[in-house]
Order: sequence, then structure tokens, then C-alpha cells
Amino acid sequence: MPLHYDPIVDGEGGSAATVNRRLQSLNNAIDNIAAGLQPSITGWQTLSVAAAQIAIGSIPTNFNGLKLITLLRSDTGATKTTLLMRLNGDSNAANYYARHYELDSGGVTNSAQLGSGSNGFDLKNCVTGATAPAGYYGMLELDILRYRDVTARVMKYEGFAQGQVSSELKFHTGGGSYIGANEVTSLLLIPGACNFAAGSKYILYGIL
Repeated sequence: MPLHYDPIVDGEGGSAATVNRRLQSLNNAIDNIAAGLQPSITGWQTLSVAAAQIAIGSIPTNFNGLKLITLLRSDTGATKTTLLMRLNGDSNAANYYARHYELDSGGVTNSAQLGSGSNGFDLKNCVTGATAPAGYYGMLELDILRYRDVTARVMKYEGFAQGQVSSELKFHTGGGSYIGANEVTSLLLIPGACNFAAGSKYILYGIL
């Protein structure tokens, strides 16, 4: 919604009270815009020690969607590893449908989840491993729309992982739907056969 400018008119005066009232109205309008973008649900959370999984629970149900942003590194003896996301802790592969694309120097590859295979959304190589240079993290940005629905929730994501300084640059994107029976109130992130390293972080926003 655009801001409305309401100028001081002749006869209203230029008192401090008038100016302050107008400035407060402008401040309130800006606050409303900021709140409408993406209010934070969790704030930035950083792992102080290695963890086998990241669980985000008690997600409020007063938003139209969710946005998850992660910066993840693992202790696997490789440059990268996969990331599995389960909604409501659901490990039933039949409830996950998605198409995934991965781009690197070798070109584009794609794969599909059609109600079988991975027991959660398989977000591919969005986590760097222990042999990647220090300070390197895989980045993921993921949206879940209609998460309060009890039929199909729609998901899309983009991610990037850099396993080496000048190689192993992998970009990931994809989308899909979750057809479990309940509205989404929790997210579970699991790395591939390893732990998330200390320093990994995430934040969850609500989309109004």
C-alpha cells in the first residue's frame, strides 16, 4: 500500500505538537510496511555445538506463508552433502512431490520426487562439508506457501554451495508440494549421514 502524504495546511499551525503528530503517523506507516514484509519468527539461531538435526517447532499459524533461510556446514569428510527437510516430522515419502535442478560446470541435472524415494524434501547439496575451506557455508532460501492448508502445501527453494575456492560451485533450485494431512507447525532439517557443524545458522520468517 503506498504511503499517503498529508501536508500541514494553512491555519493548522507549525507547532511542535503538530509536527510530532505528523512524524509519528509517518513512522507508524513505515512500521506497518516493515511488519508486512516478513516478520521474524525465530530470529537468527546459531548452533554453538555440532547437531544431528535442526528442529523448528511451535510455528504460529497466523501467516500466509513461511520463508526459511539457512547457512549450513557439516562435519562430513567431503566438500558438500545433502539436506533433508521434513514437515511436521513426517517421514512418509508418499507425501512429498518435487522437482530439483542442480547447475555446475558440468551443466544442469534434474531429479524428481513423485511420492517415493526420499522420506522428506531432498534439497540436494545445499550444505558444505568439512573439507571445504574454513568459513564456507551452503546457503538456502526456501518458501512454503499455504502452510496452514490441510491439503497441498507449495514449496520452492534456491540454494548455493561452494565446496572449493575455484570449483565445486553448485546452484540448486526446485519446488514441489507436501500432501500430508495437517497444517505445518514444525520443520526438521537433517544433513546426509553427518552432523551440522557449530556455526551453522538459520532464521524463519512469516509471510503475511
